[in-house]
Formats: sequence, C-alpha cells, structure tokens
Amino acid sequence: MGQRATPWIVALCWLLPACDSDGGSGSTTQPPSPPDQVATCPEEGLYDPEVKKELTGANGTFVDECDGEGNLTEYTCVSEYVCSEGACWYEAGADVEPVTFPCGGQCRDGRCARYCPDEGATLVYSAVNDDGSIEVTDTGTDLSYFCEPASDCTMVPVEGNVVSGDVTMQGVHSLCTPGNPGLLNATLTDGHGGGDNCAWSCVVL
Repeated sequence: MGQRATPWIVALCWLLPACDSDGGSGSTTQPPSPPDQVATCPEEGLYDPEVKKELTGANGTFVDECDGEGNLTEYTCVSEYVCSEGACWYEAGADVEPVTFPCGGQCRDGRCARYCPDEGATLVYSAVNDDGSIEVTDTGTDLSYFCEPASDCTMVPVEGNVVSGDVTMQGVHSLCTPGNPGLLNATLTDGHGGGDNCAWSCVVL
C-alpha cells in the first residue's frame, strides 16, 4: 500500500492547484515548448501552421499560440502594397500582425496538426452515400475521411475499390480538419475506356 498524504499537505492542495491527486506537487499543465523557428520582419515565407514561430517586428515580439477555440493565432509580417515605376506588388513589412488559422479545434502548443494522408498513400472507398458524399480510408494509417463533392462528377465510386488516378489530398495549408479540409482528386473509370475526374472536400473522422 502507498503512503497516505499527511493532513496538512492535503489541506494545502485545496489551495494550490499545482498539487497532484496523491497530495504531491506535480504540475497539472505542461509548460509550452520552445519555438521551432525564430525570425525577424521583414521576411517572406513565414506562414506555416505546423511550425511554431517566434517573430519579432517593429511593434514587438510574438509567438504563435492556440486560441480558446482550438485554432491557431499565427503571427506573420504585415503585407505592404508597394508600387514603383508603374509596377505594384506585395512585400513583407516591418510590423507583426496576427492571422487566425482554422485547425478544427486541433491546435496544440502553437501548432496545427495535419491529418491529410501522405503523398502516395493507398486510399479505399469505405462508404458511398446517396447524396454524393463518400468516406475513404487510408490503409496505411487506418484514418478515415468524410468527403463532400467538390465537382460535378457523373460517375459513382464503388465501395471497397482503391481510389485511383492522380490521387492527392494535400493543399498548400490543408489539414483535413473542419474549417480546413483537404481536396481529394481522383479518377473514376467504367472499365470500358470511359472515365471522369472527380474531386471531394475531405475532413478526418
């Protein structure tokens, strides 16, 4: 049998939320991890929801963080519209600004989790519904995805068949989560030389 916590420790734990259930002093929350990247404005190419970043600009230093809805507050350099000699373009400015990135409630420690299948993954049609929606399963990870039509597809997938064609569910910042779905492109064939290129918008189940 384990040792019982002394009464004064138990009483103190009512006042100190850092105590664990055994009357010890373990923390109930994990400290934030250090950033994966440190950068200073102006700098391009800093928008990546999977990378936790510390960004410094003329208006201060900011670290990517999760909001109360489980979405990401991503900090990036202010985009400035610049014109010169009749040509105009956007370039990174000196100030930092926050941008909300939808993670479907899956933001953790300043990073969004990506659930899209890896490139080259084998997907199988696991359900075909009357409204045109489908479910596909990644045979390598056993993750399943619910997909709604994103194109006018004249053919219907066959449940149990492998998804074929130029299969991809990756986007520039697709996470395959609610609010940030991945686009599944696939080819359906009729076995007689006919076919159709189809697309669905997919989120992990």
